[in-house]
Amino acid sequence: ALQIPSWEPAEPANIIETNYEQALQEWLGAKTSQKLINDLALTGELKNIPKSMRQSLVLTGLEMIWDSDLEEFTSTSEFVIASMGDAPVFQKIPAKLILRRSRSKDSFTIYLHGDEENWYLLKYAKPELQCSSPDKVLLSRIADIKPKKREQKNKVGERFTYGFVNSYRWRNDLVDDYRDFD
Repeated sequence: ALQIPSWEPAEPANIIETNYEQALQEWLGAKTSQKLINDLALTGELKNIPKSMRQSLVLTGLEMIWDSDLEEFTSTSEFVIASMGDAPVFQKIPAKLILRRSRSKDSFTIYLHGDEENWYLLKYAKPELQCSSPDKVLLSRIADIKPKKREQKNKVGERFTYGFVNSYRWRNDLVDDYRDFD
């Protein structure tokens, strides 16, 4: 959240031009969402974030198309990162979101592109969330988490794990496939 605004292709997004307020109302209810919007308008920060939103990535401005050959939904252009956890971002950046549905595993991939040295790739296929990036601070934070803490359990008892991949192969394959980031 701190790095994205400093990326060269990042452009500030106006909250009024996004559907962020409407999304918060649907997600949190009118009363709670109005408190968050008021805090954001007054202080530029999101305060007293509900627990359900503290570890969320909120995207807006997504345009998706269905690719019948690959059987996936793929974003078609830049989109806005509204917030990451309790940090407001509101930056439009070159990025890609891919949603795949298959018999064996549903998955998603999010790629955020600053340049060749600043990017993040998140890849989720139940039960694993993997991260790849040249950001050594992020990767070391993930590496420092004890293996028992890397496994999380949701409300219905399903387990998932998260980790990092030091290889840039996933990122390079995605960039080669879509050519949006040359």
